Amino acid sequence: KEESIVVPNTGKKIFLLFGNMRKDKGHLFLALIWKKFFNSPKDPYLWIVGNDEEKLSNQIYSYKARNIIVHNSYIPLKLIDCIYQKCDYAILPYLSFYSGGSGPLMKGAFTHSKLAIVSNVSEMGRLAKEEKLAEYFESEDQDSLVSCIKRVLNNKEDFYLEKIKRAKKYANKRDWSNL
Repeated sequence: KEESIVVPNTGKKIFLLFGNMRKDKGHLFLALIWKKFFNSPKDPYLWIVGNDEEKLSNQIYSYKARNIIVHNSYIPLKLIDCIYQKCDYAILPYLSFYSGGSGPLMKGAFTHSKLAIVSNVSEMGRLAKEEKLAEYFESEDQDSLVSCIKRVLNNKEDFYLEKIKRAKKYANKRDWSNL
């Protein structure tokens, strides 16, 4: 049986937070920011898609944020391309104490030609700052995150084309085994 995915209504920008739901990956931090700063009808969606590894969904639902949509289960491999096609941006709000890798999720954004918006931690912070492959904000910094999202939304679509092309080229030079 093919799993159905709850897709946000079109007509608004969609920020995708993809992957296992965990506190150290910033799911709760980002959801609170979204409720506080992006809760009007005209604001973009935050689309959280992934297995709820640490049972965070109920807390996110309790925020009653109108622009957050959660799909809290594993995604069949064949649907991942579809999910990336539906979103406008990929966002990775990892917290400062995050110690894992971000390679697969960065590669997902890059290979699907989506602008990645990442916290300045681990390798993804370096790729954003030094290699200029993504937009970044300071981890757990509300003002930095909100400013980054608003800056991205205020720029024209083609403003990030070169960055997205560089990121895709970077990802295509690195196969999964290298990551």
